Amino acid sequence: MSKVKKTAQVFHFDLHGKREFKYDFLNENSLNTLQWNELKPEAPNFFLVKKDFDQSGIYEKGFKVDELFLISGMGITTGNDKEIIDFELKSLKFKFSNSNNLMKVYYRLFDTRYINYDTKLVERAREKLMSNLLGKENIGLISLKGVRNNLLSKFGITKLITDKSVISTLDNGYIFPLYLYPDTNAQQTIGQTHTSTSSVQGRIPNLNTKIVLQIAEKLGLTFTNEKTSPT
Repeated sequence: MSKVKKTAQVFHFDLHGKREFKYDFLNENSLNTLQWNELKPEAPNFFLVKKDFDQSGIYEKGFKVDELFLISGMGITTGNDKEIIDFELKSLKFKFSNSNNLMKVYYRLFDTRYINYDTKLVERAREKLMSNLLGKENIGLISLKGVRNNLLSKFGITKLITDKSVISTLDNGYIFPLYLYPDTNAQQTIGQTHTSTSSVQGRIPNLNTKIVLQIAEKLGLTFTNEKTSPT
């Protein structure tokens, strides 16, 4: 008769305070005197800190933001801010007199600047994603995938091409456009950004139809691709 294999026991202990306090505490204690908390790690996450899962069932009934939106991605990475970013458009015009790629960029939270959005100069231009915002009537949700510091805001809204560090320089911001526009040549799209257009022809919602229909059913509403006048 084979023996039943036992899983390893996992214990956890948190120590908060300034460095001097921690040193004194560790000098005065040992592994045997600490008040350990036994953990019960479960698949698939196997958290190695104490977690409260009482409401996990309700939480799991929801959906993730990257499941609601079909297309998303990280904001642009400039790579050389001093050269291609400026507070004033005229400064960039003086520096890049022959460029047709000068436009506004959502650079930091509540901080709109100007950029030379030349894909040869921008380290990560994210052209395919940003083409849905360049010169288009559109808005995008900004969300942080992970947060390493205490922020007042973890979300934002944009109408412009957007830097990945728009909310936090430590945490990458991801952009979720509300609408997707037909594929166009990236350079042509950039050239059109100087002329605002209200055209929405050919655009489609960047939304998971299955989730949208579930929401519509719960609310007793009918979803339409574009806003319609009430009848």
